[in-house]
Amino acid sequence: MSSSSNISKTTYLVFGQTLTTIITFVLAPYLARKMSLHEYGTFSQVVLIFDFVNILIGLGLAQVLYVFLEKHSDNPGPLLSTLLSVQVFAACAGSLIVYVISFYIGEIFKEPALKEYTRVYLPNLCVMSFVNMFGLILVYFNRHRTYILIAVLLSLSKLAAVFLLSIGGLLSVRNILLAYIIANFLGLIVLFIFQPVQFFRFRFSKKLSIEILKRSLPLGITGVLGSSYIYIAGLIISAYLSAAQYAIYRNGSFEMPVLGTLYSSFSLVFLPQISRLILQDNYQQVIFIKRMVINSTVSIIYPVILFFLFFHHEFITLYLSDKYSESAIIFLIINCGLLLRFQDYTDVLISLNKGYYVMKANIIFFVSNTILNIVLINFFGYIGCAISIVISVALLSGLLLNKTVKLLKTSLASLLDYKLIFKILIIIAAVLSIIKFFVSYFGASRIFIFCGIFPAYLILIYLLLLKTKLINMNYFISFLGTMPLIGNRLVILTRKLF
Repeated sequence: MSSSSNISKTTYLVFGQTLTTIITFVLAPYLARKMSLHEYGTFSQVVLIFDFVNILIGLGLAQVLYVFLEKHSDNPGPLLSTLLSVQVFAACAGSLIVYVISFYIGEIFKEPALKEYTRVYLPNLCVMSFVNMFGLILVYFNRHRTYILIAVLLSLSKLAAVFLLSIGGLLSVRNILLAYIIANFLGLIVLFIFQPVQFFRFRFSKKLSIEILKRSLPLGITGVLGSSYIYIAGLIISAYLSAAQYAIYRNGSFEMPVLGTLYSSFSLVFLPQISRLILQDNYQQVIFIKRMVINSTVSIIYPVILFFLFFHHEFITLYLSDKYSESAIIFLIINCGLLLRFQDYTDVLISLNKGYYVMKANIIFFVSNTILNIVLINFFGYIGCAISIVISVALLSGLLLNKTVKLLKTSLASLLDYKLIFKILIIIAAVLSIIKFFVSYFGASRIFIFCGIFPAYLILIYLLLLKTKLINMNYFISFLGTMPLIGNRLVILTRKLF
């Protein structure tokens, strides 16, 4: 596949993911405002349980799907049939696990209604496991536009269903769960219709299924461990505290939208080049690229992160209403962890076939996070769970970064430009301190802070960083070019200014 085709596909996928994120971002505050703390907390607990089990039954198949499709590109029929069979078995096993758990979940979480809700939502487990797989297959067969359209329409249908239930006075946990099942099932049917014709020729291969699972299971375990911080805290809070307290934690424990997508796209741009250079044993060039990417990522993302950290309370109360003002401290703590996300910590390790170390580091992360959650929740309540996540993420980042430095036979100072990062932090903090002072002095409204001051601040800070050469111009322009709809105009404007 050509480079331009890959860029086009990546741009469409980022655009589609951004749209679905925005829709979800709109849906969350609507539900939070319309439902009581207890209702929203209970609904979030159901979603938490199913999201966790859905990752478990994924078995890491998504991570190896494209590898096997490339390997069997001449005749993908048996592979697709085998993948479907493995996923059917995993979904059935997951459904059985959830059904057994439903007998005890109400007592564990001190919410009797969870027994009914988990059983009502049970069909969604099978549906979503196939929705995810069918979507990935469409992307591989260059039907990414179709996949994006279906994904966006699926998100919109859930939003519309919630609005209709609210208007009709039928908004309840049970009805929302049923509406989600119907929407996801319709999405699954549409995705299945657009699957490649080879998918319908059923040919199961036991040998191939064993080969797939040998490759996918270690990655699946790593994925579960790596994302465990999202679920462990939720499960522990639900067991120790009330549904209402979990609702407060849940509505503060999200990372700023779109930033995760931007971070992924930054890493994606240079990943093929880094992999190629490592195969050539050209470590010095890898170090140069990593340092450049880290510097540029810090200069582009930190201004956004720090603005939301400075105005965390204003953001949460504007987004979710004053009812969730206690969620602001959770949002502040959790998003401090984003300051550590200035690079891909696994690219070099995976390229050097150190996947086992990545898994070992994630096991340490999982154990430490679980222990810290249990200890800190007894001292600080749900705030302790947020603190434990940041500490555990810092530990995992340190382990992976230290191993990367050793494998590249270099020093930490060669990868991290401490002086530049410190200068960027000082400039941003100084500008934001001045803005914060004037906002407090004049009593600016929350809407004006994020609709008026925020865009003006971004323009000012990026101009300042570009003028002082703290942003790599070529990298910044490449980043602007990947932004859908307005990217080319921003590139032209930036070139004219500089």
